[in-house]
Amino acid sequence: VVTKLHPRDHGSRSCAAAVESSARKFGGYVDVFLQHYPRCWDELCGRGWRTEGDWRDSWRAMEDAYRRGLVRAIGASNLVARELEELLAFAEIGP
Repeated sequence: VVTKLHPRDHGSRSCAAAVESSARKFGGYVDVFLQHYPRCWDELCGRGWRTEGDWRDSWRAMEDAYRRGLVRAIGASNLVARELEELLAFAEIGP
């Protein structure tokens, strides 16, 4: 099972809640949990959107979920090369 974090759910608490919800829905864990986009924009997240944090906060929450066994692998999609390089330098657990 592969599932994605909507960018409006970026942030440590929001992401953790999304991971836990997905794990419950799919029998206790998911195979792959991805960040769908590294940021929001109005057409995707709606006018007036606000996130609790950014993709880095979400990545740390995803690493925690990995360590806890809620996800078997973590990753990201829709990154440009510069963002992927930043993620690879930042991550304790790589995509």
